[in-house]
Amino acid sequence: MDVRTTFLILACLLVGCGEVTGAGSGPAAPTATAVIVAPRDQIPAALRDYMDRLTQTAGAGYIRRVDRITVRPATWSDLPGSAGAANVDPAAAIWIIAATGEFYPTFGLMSVPPPSACELWALDAKTYEVRGSVLGALSDCARYFGDLPAPTSAPITCGDEDSGYRVFDHYRFSPTTTGPLAIVTSRDDSWTAPTAIPGDYLYRFGHGSVFEVFCRPNHTATVPEPNDAAMLKALGSPRVTPAGGMAQIWLKNAHALSASAGSDGVVTVKATVRRGFEIVSYDWHALAPQGGYVKFRFVDASGVDVIPYAVANGP
Repeated sequence: MDVRTTFLILACLLVGCGEVTGAGSGPAAPTATAVIVAPRDQIPAALRDYMDRLTQTAGAGYIRRVDRITVRPATWSDLPGSAGAANVDPAAAIWIIAATGEFYPTFGLMSVPPPSACELWALDAKTYEVRGSVLGALSDCARYFGDLPAPTSAPITCGDEDSGYRVFDHYRFSPTTTGPLAIVTSRDDSWTAPTAIPGDYLYRFGHGSVFEVFCRPNHTATVPEPNDAAMLKALGSPRVTPAGGMAQIWLKNAHALSASAGSDGVVTVKATVRRGFEIVSYDWHALAPQGGYVKFRFVDASGVDVIPYAVANGP
């Protein structure tokens, strides 16, 4: 699950979510022509009313389109990402409303956020008040409908990076071990960037990570994740082998020559433009013993940025 979805979960669980008529970002889209709802006679009236509001306001706010909607009794543990959230009993009873369509965040962290194909609302089991919501991919809604096929492959359209990343332009990064940083590189010089996002990737992860995976020339992974393999597959399965158990920097059409860290959490990577895909492996804990955020700059021999900086966050 991407950072945007995780933030939504925490924000909603801690402070609650606003009404569905709030203004949203992004281009307007037509409302759905067909909405599939669970049998109405099996749904409490308050839930029916709320579901009707969701579908009737589609196209006017952050909910741009509703294709399907349903509801079922559940517990907090059934809501993706809620494990470990403050003041939440995983066994507490709730109702979950699930809808597929086109949904945007309700707050302005990102200038033009990518839409999510699924949204889940958690409602109090007794009062039917909304206690949280989660934006996700179609796979997050699949269990509620059971017949959601993967979308077709989609063209890659990048545009400008979300403005939310600019918070790191003048960020106070974590202390780093001063001096040269040992790196190990694995390259595939024959790799070329894909022109389409595979449908199975969109099904599992949605559009939230598209820019990071397909558009950014660099990506950091301080802790190896199960999703790494899926991301590499979506990028055309470059023939690279990262060093086991080490942090990684993925580079597209760039080559890292050496790296050196200052004490201020900024690592300068000497790099050149070079066709292909590369994974740079390094020891995260040796670089940032206290964990936190670290900034990587990729510069040529004259100190000019070759590609935009990247930020790593780890334990």
